[in-house]
Amino acid sequence: MGIKQLFPKEGEELTADLNYFSGKNEGNSLYVTDYYASSGGGKTGNYQQELLSSGTNKFLTIQTDYVNTFKNIKLETGLRAQLRKLSNINDNYVFSSTSNQFELIPSATSNYKNNDNVYAAYVSLSGSKKDFGYKLGVRAESSKYDGT
Repeated sequence: MGIKQLFPKEGEELTADLNYFSGKNEGNSLYVTDYYASSGGGKTGNYQQELLSSGTNKFLTIQTDYVNTFKNIKLETGLRAQLRKLSNINDNYVFSSTSNQFELIPSATSNYKNNDNVYAAYVSLSGSKKDFGYKLGVRAESSKYDGT
């Protein structure tokens, strides 16, 4: 979603954008390995492994920019926030003939969650004097990442 505001003064404008994405995923896989005594021989057993997975993704980006001109100088400013939140769960199980059920293998499991937020702001001035053009600007950015 985006908006653009044009002002009566030529060269002055304000834009704002918002982008949001959200998704989920799920998976279930079953692997069966059969064992044989010899090539062409009878089956002696099997190994069963199950992988259950799920996760979520959420992305939000908000951005605004402002442009204005003063005499021969162009001013540009902007703000941006990018927020991401992810979770991913992968549980790995093997079938136990003793308990007659699938049992979780913690060492073969990967579960994580993370938040990644980036904030930015900028300002720049540009112009020209006769045959000399210039652009001066500064940008500040902050990033925070938390993960488990």
